[in-house]
Amino acid sequence: MAVFSLPVLNYRAIRPAAPADLVVMFKDTRSRKEIEGKVLQIVDKFMFYAGIWEQQGIYSLIVPNPATATDIIEEVRKLPGIELRESSLLTNISTKLEC
Repeated sequence: MAVFSLPVLNYRAIRPAAPADLVVMFKDTRSRKEIEGKVLQIVDKFMFYAGIWEQQGIYSLIVPNPATATDIIEEVRKLPGIELRESSLLTNISTKLEC
């Protein structure tokens, strides 16, 4: 178990963009480093924080719109050796957009 925190973000300052978290589970710790590099290439221009652990990666992103979030999910889902937490990205986006 890990506890971490990020400074409070002014979400109004990033409008119309939205914050999102992408949670990826690595199926094989031996190939994690290679897979992690591919995930980072996909999310690089949207990422402001990454928490990488042996079995899991959490990537905090600011995406311009929900469609971009869908594109990220589709691209990451194609990578071998990973498992996405179901709707981990879109759930966070829809919650933030409702606020």
